[in-house]
Amino acid sequence: MKEPTREIGTVASGSAGDIMEIWERGKKAAQAINDDPKSFDYKAHDPAYEFGGNGGQIQNSNSVAYTLGRAMGLDLDGVIKQAGAERKFSGWGRNLLDPKYDRYVAPPQLAVTDAP
Repeated sequence: MKEPTREIGTVASGSAGDIMEIWERGKKAAQAINDDPKSFDYKAHDPAYEFGGNGGQIQNSNSVAYTLGRAMGLDLDGVIKQAGAERKFSGWGRNLLDPKYDRYVAPPQLAVTDAP
């Protein structure tokens, strides 16, 4: 049975103006991710993560959420750790906009040349 969605913490509060500033930083980061000329190969599942490793090069929607949180100046790590939910977010901790980030690139598809 799938675990129900639950709130794990509050990451921002303040005036409407404060929240709009935070939101604008997130929108700019999202646009930078979408406009990246190198694009991103998303890898939702990685056995290395499932077996307790760090997930190798998983980059997925959790990586996007992490990146947006960093761009907005939010302590998403702290909230997730406080809730004890660190191992529930494969791909977490990958800042997709960090120029030193070693992004996952899917291997090329092999052409089938001997199919009947």
